Amino acid sequence: MENEYKHEYGYEYYYPMLESDGLYDETHIVTKIMQYSTICICILGLPGNLLIIKIMKEPPFSQMSHSIICVALALADIYYLIYLFVTTILELIMGLDSYLKLCKIYFSLVYLGYHLDAWFVVFLTYERLIAVSWPLKAGQIMTKTRIIIVIILLAVLFVIWDSVFIFRYGVFEMQSGNFTFEICDRINYIGVAEKFMVVHDIISEQLGTFVPIAFIFVGNIGIIYKLYMQTKIRAQLGQGGGNELAKTNIMIITVTTAFVLLLAPSNIYRIVKKHNEDPNDPVLGLFYILTTLNPAINCYLYFISGKLYRKQLKNFFVKVFCCNPAQADHQLTNISILSTSDPSNSK
Repeated sequence: MENEYKHEYGYEYYYPMLESDGLYDETHIVTKIMQYSTICICILGLPGNLLIIKIMKEPPFSQMSHSIICVALALADIYYLIYLFVTTILELIMGLDSYLKLCKIYFSLVYLGYHLDAWFVVFLTYERLIAVSWPLKAGQIMTKTRIIIVIILLAVLFVIWDSVFIFRYGVFEMQSGNFTFEICDRINYIGVAEKFMVVHDIISEQLGTFVPIAFIFVGNIGIIYKLYMQTKIRAQLGQGGGNELAKTNIMIITVTTAFVLLLAPSNIYRIVKKHNEDPNDPVLGLFYILTTLNPAINCYLYFISGKLYRKQLKNFFVKVFCCNPAQADHQLTNISILSTSDPSNSK
């Protein structure tokens, strides 16, 4: 039966792993490391992203427009981490690659996580670029209403775009030993032009990798340049070099730069390998772990690079664990006039 399905559907990837008395040969050590690393990363990242949502909804962050994007980014990361956690656990428990049972919706779900994470980071970068480029008008340009609209539009756009993957793959039943399960046949079964589907695949991959990386790189260069010029002007006026704007944007630059550094190596490596990489390649496994870290570490990057975030986080834990919540520091109300907060708070 193996050879018949292999010949008919051209699905070679999984067949070497199937046996008459079981679904898998012994799992490769690289795969095991990737599985357990993914679980640990998800456990590390989920509480951190929940903390981001909590902190960003408290003043003074709640009055800053970029906090809305940070919350949206945290929600996208939570979705992606839960998805990774569930599929990895199923893979470990059932001895099946998640492709087998989730093949029909796997690519739609995983690319949606990639795309939302990437483009919320891009949006965050350019919201900050507007904040430093036009500090006195930023509140009118990037109102809370407009930011929410853009976030919703991005989410709807990628839900529609990634749903095409549902029609890209069919499923058929296959039996191995006492198990009967569904497997993906990788056949365009609804008659859509194959060239369209191939182009869609290529664009989808780039929309989650090099396109947002390029936008983020250019945006960060612009932010750094503007901050440098403003610091230079402040020094000339004898006002010193430090200001809350720079501190806030350093936190955002850290997060967006981490996105580039974590995703770029695996994509460059795959291009060098011409997408013919061995799934058990230890280098690819390391890069996969770096990629998986991306949605999990934002909270910790905020903590390392953001003084205001650290203070707010400290206040949160004091309120939670301290018998007298009044001991919390309530003096964190100095919001930079150069943040894109809306003074009227009406939008």
